[in-house]
Amino acid sequence: MKHRPKSAALLFAALLPLAAAAWAYCQQPVASFYYDESGHVIRQEQDTNGDGKMDRWIYYNAKGQTERVEQDSNFDGKADIVIYYDAGKPVRQEIASKNDGQIDTWLYLNAKGEVERKGQDTDHSGKPSLWIYYENGQPVRSEEVGTATNVARRQVYYKDGKISRVEEDTQGNGKPESAEPSIFAATKSFAAKRIPAGAGARTWSNFFPMASWSPD
Repeated sequence: MKHRPKSAALLFAALLPLAAAAWAYCQQPVASFYYDESGHVIRQEQDTNGDGKMDRWIYYNAKGQTERVEQDSNFDGKADIVIYYDAGKPVRQEIASKNDGQIDTWLYLNAKGEVERKGQDTDHSGKPSLWIYYENGQPVRSEEVGTATNVARRQVYYKDGKISRVEEDTQGNGKPESAEPSIFAATKSFAAKRIPAGAGARTWSNFFPMASWSPD
């Protein structure tokens, strides 16, 4: 009767726990599907980083089209990015830019998937207090609004990405007064950044490639 060398037996014993751990890891779900009573998928959950915790949630409408996508970008268990769809196309994004679960940025997209309006919560009110409007990726106008009155207190107009005119209601009477762009720019109270063409929905659609789910 032949006996295995002790070294081989020891090596096998050492590799066995590793193999068991690898097998257990492979058994962890990378995606889970939830169905309604008719057998249609209504929600999908994904583990995108392989840590065993779901960090992407995709919701579907009755037609199997994506209705909403939520992404936990820093893997803390809370969604930091929410994308809303209409007829399978992204129309709005809500972002918690500080990764604290509190939405502070809103992006509204046109039919081409480009950002046409951006809202920012600059005073921690939970609502947009600054709106920036874009055309072809360039800022054309911005409005700072009072969260209580929702009336524009300051409007800034842009040309070729630069401030061309500023109107500010300093008296609170609803009648804006003009201000010198150079004076306003010197305060550095606001800066609108150009959004590259193709940014917005198409950037996030690359991040969330699944647009719809049609179960057979």
